[in-house]
Amino acid sequence: MLLMDDTYKYIDNLERISLFYKENKNVNIIPSHCSEVYEKFILNIYQT
Repeated sequence: MLLMDDTYKYIDNLERISLFYKENKNVNIIPSHCSEVYEKFILNIYQT
């Protein structure tokens, strides 16, 4: 069960993000709530 104000808007946004990613595979999408993924991404940038 999802807890949010507007489930339809959530689904729409998720679909739009998915479409954006399909059309822009070179872009890294990092969830704002996931600091672990962000840290790994940053470490990877500075180690290369």
